[in-house]
Amino acid sequence: MKRLLILLAAWLMLVQTAAAQTVAVDGYGVDENAARRDAARQAVEQVAGTYIASKTLVENYAVQLDEIYAQAQGFVTGMKVMTSGQEGQVWHIRAQVDVDTSADSKLLSRLNTVALLNDPRIHVEILNKVIEGVDNHDRLTEQALNEQLLTVGFNHVVSDDRPVDYRVLGTSEVHAYAIKVPDGRGGYNMTPLQSASAELTIRVVDYATGSIAATFKTTGRGVDNSAALAENCARKDAAAQAAKELEAKFKKTAMKIHQGITLTVRADSLEKVEELTQKMGNMAGVQKVILRSMDGGTAIVDVESVQKPHVLAKMLKDIGLNIYISAISNSELKLSLH
Repeated sequence: MKRLLILLAAWLMLVQTAAAQTVAVDGYGVDENAARRDAARQAVEQVAGTYIASKTLVENYAVQLDEIYAQAQGFVTGMKVMTSGQEGQVWHIRAQVDVDTSADSKLLSRLNTVALLNDPRIHVEILNKVIEGVDNHDRLTEQALNEQLLTVGFNHVVSDDRPVDYRVLGTSEVHAYAIKVPDGRGGYNMTPLQSASAELTIRVVDYATGSIAATFKTTGRGVDNSAALAENCARKDAAAQAAKELEAKFKKTAMKIHQGITLTVRADSLEKVEELTQKMGNMAGVQKVILRSMDGGTAIVDVESVQKPHVLAKMLKDIGLNIYISAISNSELKLSLH
């Protein structure tokens, strides 16, 4: 029996090790607690750096990573302080920190959002199936879904429908009813509580192509003191499930999409075009750059990238060349090199 317990303990240690990455870091702060928080952030930064080093990073990824690092303590499963003491006005610790890197961990989920999703611009539009009329938008469900999308890591949830990458279109159906309990005599007594159910039917439309990227339904339930409050709870529950579905759908799509973009470049020399292609090859999200032809001062360049054309256009302004972008479409950039 004792041997069995020892083997079981060893197995649990192996499982924990496999699900966590241990790093040695220094933490600094005004006191030991602050130093511990700093050590947690340093550990998560170190682990995140190794994880996304070979991944495609999206525009404004630094801001998104800062948001992840700010929640570092939530990703730490253990901390062993090796040394701790005050150095002048600062408290310094040296610690071994275990960071949760299991496949379903919140940290890896957030890093996947940064590394793979290309942070698409999303517009949400939900119509109330029960109410008919010119303006039958379900504003409460739209707001709840927008908030949930922001919570799971999307940073560009916009209020208008262009320019966007995806439109999330749906209908909602919400009903509330009074909660009754048996009275013991074959009848029912009314309670002060209301129950509600909500159903969302969602279509995700790729704005560039008009194709339907995903369809699904989610349901939610809520209980509260009034019908309106119960309906709101049900809406939020259904919206939370929809946000998780959207996160999974976008991750699956982003991992397999490499967009072909054509650059039409006006330049007075081949050397300038070659410098452009070389610099583009080092840009985040760009897999391949091929100079197809150059004739009469016009070059045709094919680019394979997970970045959208509008994102590439912004990134081109920061590569140190004098570039004027004259036109942007879903699959083409027209620019001049001066």
